Amino acid sequence: MRAGRLRQQVEIERPLRTADTYGQPVVTWVSLGMAWAGITLAGGGEVPGGPRAQGTERYAVELRWRADVDASCRLLWGAKVLQFATCADPDGKRRQLKGDAEVKV
Repeated sequence: MRAGRLRQQVEIERPLRTADTYGQPVVTWVSLGMAWAGITLAGGGEVPGGPRAQGTERYAVELRWRADVDASCRLLWGAKVLQFATCADPDGKRRQLKGDAEVKV
């Protein structure tokens, strides 16, 4: 992995699932820290969502390998929230993570 490709600073968050006083599930996001990422627009489109379609943007994301990051995590990138659809170590050598992430717009 070339460090020059990791030009975007992001905050990594992991979901913490708990229950409220009535037993209903509540999801809060816990910060895992800041990291440098390579983020490239991979496409976009529309998803049917009730009375009107909702736009989406898809990104290819590359990070240095971390044991605490998986597909349940999300990235805060400026004003955008990128939710991982996939996230894996492509060669199993614990050098990098590659994934696909989506932003609802």
